[in-house]
Amino acid sequence: MDFKSLISGIFIFIFGILVCIGAYNLGLGNLHKPGTGLIVFLAGSVMALLSVVDIIKGLTSKGLGIKVLLSLWEGTYWKKGILILIGTTIYTLILNSVGFLILTPFYTAFCIRLFRSQTWLRTIMTSIFSTLIFYLLTFFFKLPISPLPEFLNFYR
Repeated sequence: MDFKSLISGIFIFIFGILVCIGAYNLGLGNLHKPGTGLIVFLAGSVMALLSVVDIIKGLTSKGLGIKVLLSLWEGTYWKKGILILIGTTIYTLILNSVGFLILTPFYTAFCIRLFRSQTWLRTIMTSIFSTLIFYLLTFFFKLPISPLPEFLNFYR
């Protein structure tokens, strides 16, 4: 069993089906008067059909099976991954109540310190600078991010 071909084939098949669903919602029309989604629907269908070849190849080719799958995870730092997952979950849950400009430098500093051993001064300066740059980009593109906590009502 070739896990790389199997997994990539499954993901491409799912993506092709999702493209077809989205194109159908746009409207297909007919061949004489094509709708907006007809070409996209055809492209998604071809993508899904071609991915079936990868799925069949992944199921029928000879390989080491589960040993190959487990070797893909060898050397993974689970502790850091789990800490990032927990930190991102907490960040997402409390972002509206604390505010972007207050919370994001702490989250960025947490990520920097977790993955790279920097001095505290460099970590703080990098987190503040990157937060301000990101906030300026969101302000420039008019994205709905509240800079301060909701209870202050300054941004409304």
